[in-house]
Amino acid sequence: MSKGTATSAAWRAVSTRDRRSDGRFVYVALTTSIYCRPSCPARLPQRCNVLLIPTADEAERRGYTACRRCHPATGALAPGEKAVKAALEYIETHLDHAMTLRTLSQVAGLSPNHLQRIFTRIVGLSPKTFRDYRRLARLKEYLRRGESVGSASYAAGYGSIRSLYEKAYKALGMTPATYRNGGHREHIRYATSSVTFGRLLVAGTERGVCGVLLGDMTGGVMALVGAKLLGPRVGKYTKDGKVNPIPAHNVPMVVTGTLILAFGWFGFNPGSTLASSDVRISVIATNTMLASASGALAACVFVWLRFGKPDVTMICNGLLAGLVAITAPCAFVSAGMAVLVGAVAGVLVVAAALFIERKLKVDDPVGAVAVHGCCGAWGILSVGLFSNGTYGEGLNGVDGPVKGLLYGDSGQLVASCIGILVNVVWVGVVSIVTLLVIDKLVGNRVSEQSEIEGLDHGEMGMPGYATEPGRASPPEMGQPPEGASLTRAPA
Repeated sequence: MSKGTATSAAWRAVSTRDRRSDGRFVYVALTTSIYCRPSCPARLPQRCNVLLIPTADEAERRGYTACRRCHPATGALAPGEKAVKAALEYIETHLDHAMTLRTLSQVAGLSPNHLQRIFTRIVGLSPKTFRDYRRLARLKEYLRRGESVGSASYAAGYGSIRSLYEKAYKALGMTPATYRNGGHREHIRYATSSVTFGRLLVAGTERGVCGVLLGDMTGGVMALVGAKLLGPRVGKYTKDGKVNPIPAHNVPMVVTGTLILAFGWFGFNPGSTLASSDVRISVIATNTMLASASGALAACVFVWLRFGKPDVTMICNGLLAGLVAITAPCAFVSAGMAVLVGAVAGVLVVAAALFIERKLKVDDPVGAVAVHGCCGAWGILSVGLFSNGTYGEGLNGVDGPVKGLLYGDSGQLVASCIGILVNVVWVGVVSIVTLLVIDKLVGNRVSEQSEIEGLDHGEMGMPGYATEPGRASPPEMGQPPEGASLTRAPA
């Protein structure tokens, strides 16, 4: 890199002292020849005097001096970070003790005001708020295990039942006893909305928010309702119910469209990260790629074994199924689990498509129900099964990291099942009402003649394929001029 080559993203990380960029690169202040980590609290140089270098070792080889405030060469914690780490460890091990800012400051070796400022800047919460948050997370963990309210209260660090009800009542959205029983007989209201990374469900009681869920299966539910209401295409089924295959017009275009979708998915999954400087974006991108590849491979092998030949269109659907399935758990599972999620989706999409077409007698031309509906539901369940707890601490206001059943927490799996049920009921009912209203107003389906001829003629006045002679508009389009002679060109 040369002088003045700090990219916009890297300079933003340096100018905002983004700690998440530490370890990704170091920057050199060319006026002093000192290199620092992006989060270094030292005075910022002008952008034109900043040189980006991938590693501290390379900076050392070039003869630059390591900063004595952020210690980029050794990776050691800066003095302020050491103090915050000591305070965090003390809070974690003394949740059941009375705690004051003065006590924490003595542990950290800083003045109370200085500790308050630096703790809030690094952690994002004040020491008191962080302690309350950890107490609540521990309380939920004990209640989900089936501990009594009293035992869970004292184990989590609450001095008395009264203190528990005063401080945790609203945060739970219900009484601790009701939370322990899974919200039994609690009146819970919910709402859904489209957000950047899929569908968002927020549930709450009159006392507060009690659940948040993200997923990607709404399109599949709507596709099932729409296909059922519209009915099959002309000639899809015989009178005795047998299936007539209607192949794609152009398989290379199907493959091209699939690859374009796959490319766009990397803007959808990694692009949904709150900041490109979040190192988790690399995990999300890797998991997205692995799941799509294993989905395509699993679909190919499954179809090959069952029918004797690989079906390119089913392979494409397997690739998309892997992408859909990994959308919900992409940030929360390991690479190995991403391969498993994609592979299961690749087999599931084929089995689901055949079941929907042959057993349910629903004509789904592009497999949207199988891809988005079935594999979207599988992806949501995967969050509750395979989330490893390494990411998602406090995400969307939910206490603790995201953990699945295989990692000791069944609560996420229960929430995933509830979310799927709510999605099917709510989206299904709304889709039925919406499509019926549209059918009464303007209609949902073209005439049988237009369906047989193709919408190219009815909508555009010309054929969409060169193999349809004499149907172009104007009539002469695509035909040789009158009187022209066609001869073979010499070799």
